[in-house]
Amino acid sequence: MDANVAVSQFTGAAMVVLVMQWVKASPYFPWLSAEGQIVRKRFVAAIAAITVHTGIHFIWSPGSGEVWRQIVINLPTPWIMIVTVWHWFGQFAMQETIYQATSGRTVTVPALAPAAPPKP
Repeated sequence: MDANVAVSQFTGAAMVVLVMQWVKASPYFPWLSAEGQIVRKRFVAAIAAITVHTGIHFIWSPGSGEVWRQIVINLPTPWIMIVTVWHWFGQFAMQETIYQATSGRTVTVPALAPAAPPKP
C-alpha cells in the first residue's frame, strides 16, 4: 500500500477513537468514564486531534534536518495559524465521525422551533 496523507489522517482518527473507548471502559480513568463527563472527554479528544495532526504534519512535512540540532522559534503568519486550526478541527471532526459511526447510538438534533400544529 502506498503512503497517503488521507489514510494517515483516517487511521490516526480511528486509533484515537479506539483508545478513547478503552480508556472510558478502564477503571483506572474514572474521570473519563463512559457515563457523563462530556466536556472532559471532548477536551481530551480535541487535544488528541491536535497531537495527531501535528505528528502527521511533522512526518509528511519534516522540513530540514537541522530541526534536531537547534531550537528555532518561528512566529507563523495569521493565515498559517488559521489553516492549522482548520486542520486541527478537521482531525477532531474525523474522530467524532468515526466515533458516531461506530458507537451504535443515534444522534438526535433538537428542533430550533416547535412544530406548528396542523391546520384543521
